Amino acid sequence: MDMNFVVVGCGRVGRHLASYLLEHGHNVTVIDKKANSFRKIERHPNLKTIVGPGFDRKVLESAKIGEADGLAAVTSGDNSNVVIARVAKEIFKVPHVTARIYDPDRASLYQRLGISTVASVSWSTDQFIKRLAPENDSTDWVDPTGEVVIVEKLLPKIWAGKSLASLNVPGKSSIIAINHLGQSHVVSEDVKGHEDDRIFLACQKEFIDNLDKLIRNGDHE
Repeated sequence: MDMNFVVVGCGRVGRHLASYLLEHGHNVTVIDKKANSFRKIERHPNLKTIVGPGFDRKVLESAKIGEADGLAAVTSGDNSNVVIARVAKEIFKVPHVTARIYDPDRASLYQRLGISTVASVSWSTDQFIKRLAPENDSTDWVDPTGEVVIVEKLLPKIWAGKSLASLNVPGKSSIIAINHLGQSHVVSEDVKGHEDDRIFLACQKEFIDNLDKLIRNGDHE
């Protein structure tokens, strides 16, 4: 299914991210305050470019931010990225928002603001994809036989305050760890979910579709 994304910042990271999204059939609008930043980006029928500051409401509205499934703020400044991300999340209610940061010590602060982050030093396109389009399969590790995988999933708000025990299906899936407000820890048996937590699970490969249904439904039905 094609989705709509906004990428603010047309540097190396922004270009790579836009190219990845376009290659996977999505619609992408790239915003940058400098017109010459678009010289290196390849033209594409599903690509739109806009010149202007990414935190300006009129600029975001021209990018049809209200229809966006996700926004990535990947300019060269931490402060700009967090402002852009907050505007997208708090004013325009974009479902999936993530910001690039250069100072990883700020990550937990931004998480408390409800903003997912990717540190510059550990950046890779797939890290943004996990946060922008979490319904896409996100397999982080596969055992040599190809039977067992470790996946990272975004927890929907329907799990807030609910026990995650039903995601532990004997012989099929098991929660390994959870990231809450930027802090990761191995889960306990009575762990409860919070909106926008990221969970890590070991899963039989053939059970991934069922696991996705469990996570979407918020129960074991």
